[in-house]
Amino acid sequence: MSSASSSPSAIRDALISVFRASLTATASISGDIPSLIQCAYSRHFGEQMPSIHNNKSTVTPTSAPSLESLLATLSKLPPLEPSAQALLDRARSILTSGPPLSMNVELADGEELPVAMHTLNQGAVWACLLGGGANPDLEDRVLEEAREEEPDDIEMHNRIRKALTPEAKCLWFLCRKFFFSLNVAEKDGESYQRPVPDRCYHHRMYMGRLFMLDTDYHQGQDAQGPRGLQQLDHPRRQDAQGSVGLGRLLQW
Repeated sequence: MSSASSSPSAIRDALISVFRASLTATASISGDIPSLIQCAYSRHFGEQMPSIHNNKSTVTPTSAPSLESLLATLSKLPPLEPSAQALLDRARSILTSGPPLSMNVELADGEELPVAMHTLNQGAVWACLLGGGANPDLEDRVLEEAREEEPDDIEMHNRIRKALTPEAKCLWFLCRKFFFSLNVAEKDGESYQRPVPDRCYHHRMYMGRLFMLDTDYHQGQDAQGPRGLQQLDHPRRQDAQGSVGLGRLLQW
């Protein structure tokens, strides 16, 4: 590539152009290639890519020529800063081999799973997401039960809505492993709820990890403790029976 086409302005225009093309070319495949290109631009130039209004439909059926053309264009770009180049390399890898799978990954002899969150066991994934603020109550059962038990306690209902927001449900749909972990925890885990005047306690436990919701303190702190074996059903006991005694575990 000539020095003129490797100038900052040429690289800037090329990245914007390939980003625009990727919006339609990759609309029907997984991997979010447009975001990888956009982040590569930000890392290379240290600024956000200018806002682009794409007038073409982003649901145009993906065709092989358009993907091949996009891959060829990406390959012609000059080398970027290492961190930015890594993102473009990942985009090219997705176009040629598909995105990395989060489940049902077949390993060759001697091959190990990559060190990543989606390769943790489902109990650890479930705990990480809950600890990060994910809302496990997809069907709003906590609020419905609280309404049935305390129909006039509007303030408590609002606190439940604030603690278990609709937006926080989206985290479970980031990959198949996350949603799978939630479904297994719902099936095999334990839960306990007891609305009382002005307050609602809701506890969930799965694979020894206990999370407790108290509407008076819905942003509780994590506490170290042994993995629980049995949940204690008293609403004011924020602990679990573990293999080495009693220990507070996690609170959300």
